[in-house]
Amino acid sequence: MSRNDQEDNFDWLVQLDYAEPEEGRDGPPASWPYPSWFNRKSGEWYYKGKPDPCPVKALGHNEAGEYIFVTALRPVRRFSASALHGGGGPNDLFGGKLEWAWRHFRRWDVDAGKFVGGLKKQQLMGAMIDACDRAGYYGNATPYRSIGIWREADGEPVIHLGDMILHAGRVLEPGDQLGDHRYVMGDRRALPALEFSQDGKTYELKPGTVIDCQKVVARIGEWNWLDEEGRDLFVGGLFCDMLGDALHWKPHRFIRAMPGAGKSTLLKYMQALLGSAAHPVQRNFTRARLEQKFSNTACAARRAAAAGGAVVRQKAIGAARLLRASNGRKDSGKRDGREGLSPPHAITSPARAMTDACGLMCNSPPGRRL
Repeated sequence: MSRNDQEDNFDWLVQLDYAEPEEGRDGPPASWPYPSWFNRKSGEWYYKGKPDPCPVKALGHNEAGEYIFVTALRPVRRFSASALHGGGGPNDLFGGKLEWAWRHFRRWDVDAGKFVGGLKKQQLMGAMIDACDRAGYYGNATPYRSIGIWREADGEPVIHLGDMILHAGRVLEPGDQLGDHRYVMGDRRALPALEFSQDGKTYELKPGTVIDCQKVVARIGEWNWLDEEGRDLFVGGLFCDMLGDALHWKPHRFIRAMPGAGKSTLLKYMQALLGSAAHPVQRNFTRARLEQKFSNTACAARRAAAAGGAVVRQKAIGAARLLRASNGRKDSGKRDGREGLSPPHAITSPARAMTDACGLMCNSPPGRRL
């Protein structure tokens, strides 16, 4: 065997040197001489006899010659073969942290018992392409979900916090799939009241007490409502907002009052209560704005109008109809090279409640009542 052939055997140990797993034994066979081992049957990686999962998750490939991954930084990305093998390919795919690649794709000198030489980039990217082949064809059939609170098929809520997914006591990462949906990276949101386990892999929610809810009702009752029914409907809708898309009933509410009645203060109080369960107050509620801000999210949306009258009322009603008509769409696509953003006219369950803070005054009673 030539010297080059010998070096090639060291270059790509997983591909050229392989031993079948032994029955009843996890990891490489006892006689395996290298620290890195790949189980071709299960697709699992091992290092020094222990599981060492790849931080990059292959989702598949498509007809355009693209390879789709959940990168180490957790967004869903598409790469061509040239991009993977380019100078920045490994750092782009692994988020600049190449420790795993260095463990599995360097030459191992059996006699010396140590790694020698540099990273075998070509073999590394060949393994990533092979992982996409194992995953199969990727046809965008799985709808994406971003920030907010969603409902899964098991009836349990999914709390998407941008860089963390909470579901049924488990802590998941962006890019993971639950049921028929893939939960993609989003803006980081504030945590709800909860406690994590020591390893950070599980959690326990700490819901508010009945007394906490009574305090909210009492505080909202400090506004001068026209009647108790309107106040109670507002409070009930506020608690619905906290659960985002996890509920089947998703109300749209409108606040009507004269200037100075405290509508802006009420909006600020709502923001403090809802926290990450709500989008910032919107003053531009056009179709383009909805598509830009709310695509694939499940957070409450609130609108503050600058003036009253029939025109504002019609615009608010039109926005509510647009939200209702857009709920339930399963379109997904790519924009600016990133996955998880819907194409135009696709707003997937973006909002629960829309508050018109200063408008709709044409039929309002006089005085400072809401």
